[in-house]
Amino acid sequence: MKKSCLIFLIIIFLLPSIVFALDEDGRTTQSPLTRPWMLMGRGVVNIVGLPMEIPLTLAREGDKHSWLWPVSFPPRLVTNIITRSASAVNDFFFFPWVASFTDDLSPWTEPMGLPEYPWQFE
Repeated sequence: MKKSCLIFLIIIFLLPSIVFALDEDGRTTQSPLTRPWMLMGRGVVNIVGLPMEIPLTLAREGDKHSWLWPVSFPPRLVTNIITRSASAVNDFFFFPWVASFTDDLSPWTEPMGLPEYPWQFE
C-alpha cells in the first residue's frame, strides 16, 4: 500500500513537468547531460536565497504601488515565497527527470512574473 501510494505521488508530481516539457520553445543550448545538474543547482540556490524574497518583494511592491504597497505587500510576499519554494522543489526533485528531453528550462516563477533567482531585480 505504501509503495503504490508513493508511486502515485511521484506520478502526480511528474505530470506538470511532463506537460511543460511538451511545450518547447528552444530557449537552451545546453547539452542534455548537463541540464539536470543545472536545474538541481538552480533549485538549491533558490532555497538558499529564499530569505532575500522579503526585502526584494518589499522593493518591487514599493515600485509598482507607491500608495498601496502596505496593503499589497503581505499577500504578495506569501505568494512569492510559496511560488519560489515550489519552483525550487520542482527544480531539484522532479524537473531533472524530464530536462534531458526538453529545451525549455524555465522555472515555475516565470509565469508569476518573478525572476529566475531571488536577487535578480527587474
